[in-house]
Amino acid sequence: ANPSVRFAAIEGAIASSKQLLRLQKDWDGEGAERITEATREKTVAVLRSAARVAYQRFALVLPAPRLGPCRDGSIDIFFKTDRFTLLINVPAKPGISDFYVEKNGVEVRGPFNPDDPDFEFLYFLGQ
Repeated sequence: ANPSVRFAAIEGAIASSKQLLRLQKDWDGEGAERITEATREKTVAVLRSAARVAYQRFALVLPAPRLGPCRDGSIDIFFKTDRFTLLINVPAKPGISDFYVEKNGVEVRGPFNPDDPDFEFLYFLGQ
C-alpha cells in the first residue's frame, strides 16, 4: 500500500492536534499548564516513529489516536480499538514518561523515553 494511505489516520490526528495549542493556561479551571508547540512537535515525532516502527517491524497499521492534553502540559497519545488499548505519554519537560498497553486482558506498562524511544512494546499489539 501507498505509505500516505497507510499513515493517513495518523496524519489526520496530527493535523487536528494543532487545536491543543489554543488551550490557555488553566484550561481545566484547576491550574493546568498550556500545551506548547515544542511538546506538540515532540508528540508528532513520537507518533510518526511509532506508526513507522509498528508497520516496518510488526506489520501493523496503527489507527487514528486521540491526542489529549494533560494538566502538567504533557500530551497523551491514546489508541483504543476492539483489539487493544495503548497509551503513550509525551512529557512537556525532558525526561522519562510512561506507556500502557492492554490486550486480551493482559496489561503491560513501563517507562518511555520520548527523546530516544524504544517501541518494543508495539510487538505486543500484533500478537
